[in-house]
Amino acid sequence: MRRIFDKWEKLSIKYKLFSITTSLLIALALIIYLILYFLLPSYYHEYKIESLQESLKSLVDSSIHFDTYTLEERLYYMAKDQNLAILLKDNQGKIGYSKYMINSLEDEYRTSIPIYTKDAKDGPYTLELVMPLQPIDEANEVIRKLMPYIISIAILIAIIGAYIYSIVITKPLINIIESEREQEYRRKDF
Repeated sequence: MRRIFDKWEKLSIKYKLFSITTSLLIALALIIYLILYFLLPSYYHEYKIESLQESLKSLVDSSIHFDTYTLEERLYYMAKDQNLAILLKDNQGKIGYSKYMINSLEDEYRTSIPIYTKDAKDGPYTLELVMPLQPIDEANEVIRKLMPYIISIAILIAIIGAYIYSIVITKPLINIIESEREQEYRRKDF
């Protein structure tokens, strides 16, 4: 350990700055990648569920003013926009509307709520929704496969950036140090 410390002390300021900057940039790139890899799926799931719940709340609040046909039309666009499977049943369990009903998936969000329309005779409809959540798992797999390339590019950018940074920063410092040495020699000579 002492040898490493001694070698570090002997390095010029340019190489020290280069090493520190490269290490920081690589660490930053890895931290960003790891945050994306580990937090993106849970954040995405929460975001999709919150978005669906907001849409549902808005639909339920306004459905009292719709007839069944308008509700079905809104459900169609909601299913299309949010990739949902929708089933609308009356209070006897008879299916009134169905859109994109899919088989049970491992990673999905299901909800069922009562919904009223202005032309509902026998009470509220039951709206069942299924939202698949697997697309983010696929994206996570793609991120995992791209990891070697991402890390390679991050290291390359870190090295180039650190090299340019160390040259730009150390050049004025070296000039200042050399001018100080020169002035010191002149004082000694004087």
